[in-house]
Amino acid sequence: MQNVTLSSSFFEESRIKALALQKDGETALLLWVKLFFTAVREDSDGRLMLYGDVPHDEKSISAVYGMPVNTAKSALELLTKFGLLDRSADCFCISNYSELVSADKRERHRKAQQKYAGNKSAGDAGAKA
Repeated sequence: MQNVTLSSSFFEESRIKALALQKDGETALLLWVKLFFTAVREDSDGRLMLYGDVPHDEKSISAVYGMPVNTAKSALELLTKFGLLDRSADCFCISNYSELVSADKRERHRKAQQKYAGNKSAGDAGAKA
């Protein structure tokens, strides 16, 4: 589990309120939250990848997140327009990802996971003996 920093006033920002009022705005916000946490879980530096080096596109996002392609396309356009997603030549990326996910928090978490895995392995070996 990664640590993330979302401002408690995120949904109070004027651009987020304005986005929510757009057609498919609420869907776009929910999609962004899902994409954000997927990017965190996949540890992809904010890049939205389907698998390996294969980036998500409108169709794959539609399939993975269970929405019509037109809705996914509209939501992605809104997220890009309101500065929550960036679209480079090769993939979609969460805007300002590095600010939202602190590198030192990620490193602490990685070390904690390694320590936990080491302790669990040692405990399992002791239990089997």
